Amino acid sequence: MMNDQSTAIILFAYNRPDKLARLAACLALCPEFVTQPLYIFVDGPRTEDDLTAVEATAALAVSISHPRKTVCQRDGNLGLRGSLRNGISTVLERHESVIVLEDDLILGPHALDYLLRGLDKYRDEKRVASICAYAMNEDNPDLNTNSRAYFLPMTHPWGWATWRDRWQAQLETLRAPQEHSLEVSRAFKRAMNVSGLRNFSKMLDLAERGVVNSWWIYWHREAVFRHQVSLFPSRTHVINAGIDGSGTHASRWNVLRRWLPDKQMATDKASLPEGVMVDFAMLDQIVASREARYHRVIGSLGLTRRYLKQVFKK
Repeated sequence: MMNDQSTAIILFAYNRPDKLARLAACLALCPEFVTQPLYIFVDGPRTEDDLTAVEATAALAVSISHPRKTVCQRDGNLGLRGSLRNGISTVLERHESVIVLEDDLILGPHALDYLLRGLDKYRDEKRVASICAYAMNEDNPDLNTNSRAYFLPMTHPWGWATWRDRWQAQLETLRAPQEHSLEVSRAFKRAMNVSGLRNFSKMLDLAERGVVNSWWIYWHREAVFRHQVSLFPSRTHVINAGIDGSGTHASRWNVLRRWLPDKQMATDKASLPEGVMVDFAMLDQIVASREARYHRVIGSLGLTRRYLKQVFKK
């Protein structure tokens, strides 16, 4: 196994060349983009109807200008969970750490700087599962008086980074799920739900039944098992454009597009905390925020819809 100490950037795409083009344009504005190896994984078509869009996405991936780029176009369709797990694991066989970006993200100009500095600073802090670029606290101006990042006892899938050892630990847990009793422990559910932020334990339950196809819920579960935390910025470095209805888990009726104020990208570089401690005051504010309330409503409706769809299939 070749061991490259540099951090690789991984882009995951499927059938949305317009969104991949926008993400690539955002990355080009980050000075760090060309200094890191780049891997682009384009999943294969699910049906013949997807073939044209997938081929256009793959052609765009090939055209992206970068000095150290590798494009992997899959013949078959792995789905987001399979493509992401396989892609991250493959790249981490060669690199010590990765930055993971899905094609429906819009990045700010300081996103890569923040993620790379976090990876470097907390590399040896095994309690830190990941560095997350999304901020959940921006509808409360009292929370944004400085640019200091903070730790929360959770992970988040919208633009994040991690290290080889933490990713491999999750894969080991996935291979031996029988060692953990999930549904019977109320304490586990409380931790999984991050003090009432979202009903992630229900999402995990439906994922175990095959109703929800989520890679992230198992990554979050691993952090809960190991009492790990993730770093979050006070101002967001990323916006998810997939809630326009084009994303894998998005709905065209998602009220988040209509009722929440537009997020503003961070305009300065976040300062990183010296100690690895959960900011419980920040967590309280986030759980009570308007954005969190809307996420809880939409998440609950989405899980219910998937569950009922599965029931009526039988």
